Amino acid sequence: MKRLPPSTRPDVPLELWIVLARAFDAVERHSRASIARFGLGTTEFGVLEVLYHKGELPVCEVQRRILVESSSTTYVVDKLCDRGLVRRRPSGADRRVTLLALTAAGRRLVQRIFPPHADAMRRAAGEGCSPAQVLRKTRMITLRQRRPHIPFGHGCQPRYRRHRADGTPAGGPSVRRSLLVGTALLAPAALSGQAPRKSQHGSVMQTVGTTTVTVVYNRPSAQGRRLFGDLVPYGKVWCPGADSATTVAFSRDVRVAGEPLPAGTYSLWMIPERDDGWTVIFSRASNVFHIPYPEGQDKLRVKLKPQTGSFMETLGFYFPVVAPDSVVLNFHWGDTVVPIPIAVTP
Repeated sequence: MKRLPPSTRPDVPLELWIVLARAFDAVERHSRASIARFGLGTTEFGVLEVLYHKGELPVCEVQRRILVESSSTTYVVDKLCDRGLVRRRPSGADRRVTLLALTAAGRRLVQRIFPPHADAMRRAAGEGCSPAQVLRKTRMITLRQRRPHIPFGHGCQPRYRRHRADGTPAGGPSVRRSLLVGTALLAPAALSGQAPRKSQHGSVMQTVGTTTVTVVYNRPSAQGRRLFGDLVPYGKVWCPGADSATTVAFSRDVRVAGEPLPAGTYSLWMIPERDDGWTVIFSRASNVFHIPYPEGQDKLRVKLKPQTGSFMETLGFYFPVVAPDSVVLNFHWGDTVVPIPIAVTP
């Protein structure tokens, strides 16, 4: 086999480093979005998680253990204490040492939010992978952590190779290639910038008087699937979009279906019903993934009556009616249309 000259050979160790960095960045984005839906910052969540799993600890030990490096840990602890989630007390062995522990309210909060956060992280790291693939890539990265002194390019060829019955090598991927593949599987979203989105990104904006209404969302397609009552179950909270949660932003205070809603950016959620009106939810948790639903963050819920319209293959939002002091925002997918009436101050 003809060997490539050194200048044209792929730089596999560098490629591995890039894949690792992209994988970490992708999982980190999922983590930040998952934590934000509970109204917490990453450092706040890190402090609560460490105290929940490790018990009472000195402040310096909490700073060492949290996954998010931050020079503002003391400020974060002050905020958590003010919210009644964490308590301080001086150490009996050394009065110079301050110990931190969760309050009963803090423990209840972690017990409520940690399971859905862990599920979101499992999806980020393992979506599209079989259990065997997840186990294999975990072992690969664990081995790398235990042998940090070994260069990336060392030992990439197996020491022993199996042979076929005729004595010829049995081929198969090298350890280096296996590590690349396993690491790339760590977070499929890490390579999302290199492949087209399945659900295309979209946005729509309308100015009404002095108020601007902006919807930002991703657009899944029906692709022959039965939508409501099958793909989207009745009676369960659902985000009308894909990937990141759909958001609706209002530059000024408005009224939605007659109910007041302050200016701001909200994530949009719906509860489809077979025979009753649909519930439309505006959530304060705006920078979140489309699953799971951020409980406890609702700002407004309204009941609206769906209509039947012409078939629309790709989910969409649009403004069919615009007046000087009001606008109708339509949600439309398949033959289902949900008009959302919005009144503004002229």
